[in-house]
Amino acid sequence: ANKKPVEVLLRPEEIALQELERLLAEDLLARGKVKLFHLRISDILRHYIENRFGYQAPERTTEEFLTELSLARSQKNTLPGNQKTLLADFLTHCDLVKFAKHEPTVTESEKTVSICREFIEKTKEKGEREKVKG
Repeated sequence: ANKKPVEVLLRPEEIALQELERLLAEDLLARGKVKLFHLRISDILRHYIENRFGYQAPERTTEEFLTELSLARSQKNTLPGNQKTLLADFLTHCDLVKFAKHEPTVTESEKTVSICREFIEKTKEKGEREKVKG
């Protein structure tokens, strides 16, 4: 019996969390690459949102991105207010760092990571694509 490798489609949150782990493993903060770190982590979360909610918004500014989310018509693609606030804080913070208007402390950067993780955990799809137990 020749077994073809099964193509595993990762869920948006799985991809995002893997990317986050990979980013953390690079230890950019410890190496003083704070701006790069924030650039990457905000990209990870944006891509997650695009995959999760079906947005195509790679080139949008944070403001446009958040507006887009607010205008989402279907219930499936809307974010509860508290998560929107969380996201807005996260992206705004990342922008401040990226544009060198802010030099975050290690604590702040760690908080950014936990917000990213928390946001993904809270917004992931509820068991629509359950893994088949073999």
